[in-house]
Amino acid sequence: TFRQRPFWARQAGDELLRLAMILARLSRPYQKTPIFRIAVRHTAVMHHHRACIIIARLYQSSAPYSLRTAMKFDVTLLSHDLNQMASLAQTAESLGFDGLWTAETNHDPFFPLLLSAEHTQNLQLGTGIAVAFPRTPAILAQMAWDLAKFSDGRFLLGLGTQVKAHNRLRLGAPWDKPLKQMRETILATRAFWDCWQNGTPLDFVGEYFKLQLMTPFFNPGPIDHPHIPIYIAAVNEGMLRLAGELCEGVHIHALHSVKYLEEFALPHIEAGLQKNGRSRADISLNTAVFAIPT
Repeated sequence: TFRQRPFWARQAGDELLRLAMILARLSRPYQKTPIFRIAVRHTAVMHHHRACIIIARLYQSSAPYSLRTAMKFDVTLLSHDLNQMASLAQTAESLGFDGLWTAETNHDPFFPLLLSAEHTQNLQLGTGIAVAFPRTPAILAQMAWDLAKFSDGRFLLGLGTQVKAHNRLRLGAPWDKPLKQMRETILATRAFWDCWQNGTPLDFVGEYFKLQLMTPFFNPGPIDHPHIPIYIAAVNEGMLRLAGELCEGVHIHALHSVKYLEEFALPHIEAGLQKNGRSRADISLNTAVFAIPT
């Protein structure tokens, strides 16, 4: 992760490549699909183009462990200005980045991705993250469906719980059993997608949602890219296992270590994968890293 403080671009690029090599080593047995995604904060793209070019060139070169097949490099926006989104997304794509993520901080995370989709061709676009509980599964499903259609299948739905205080005191959202709430949110959202794509009757009943009504007037109908990957933010055991069980990706907190990945996060993700008969190749890890030039 690049902050706004000055740094020597080449040193930062070398440090990021070194960290990428460590993560690639962890993913070495699973190189058929992208297993790790590393996010560079938006200030690097806006103010440090040389660093971004170096990183992109290093990434595109033939590095050991076949980094290109095991790694993707993305840009993360902690905040954004809608008036800049078109040029910012085009810059990220032209520099060779694979994806662009928008966070839900002081602006909505979905709006900038619509503009980004309009002005790019290959860049993957995801929310990193959108807070799940203030939005119903129907709202999440519809926004994701429209973005997936408009972007020709490049949209990634990234969800997170946030914390109790922000949900109750800032967002006015319910906070009860966040792990179970997130599980139901994922399954209910996919129930809408199945209904719209395949004509399956909407019938999801859980502890938090009872969804059994869909009429033609409110049905957007099928799209060309109905498989929308869901990533969830996960730190503790329960959410990591849920990601492994149900999701295509997991957002690892930027404040982590290789030891945390090897001894805590990956084992719990593996446990979730095994629970649902899935393999490690079925899920990607997305994270930012702190690169400190020396």
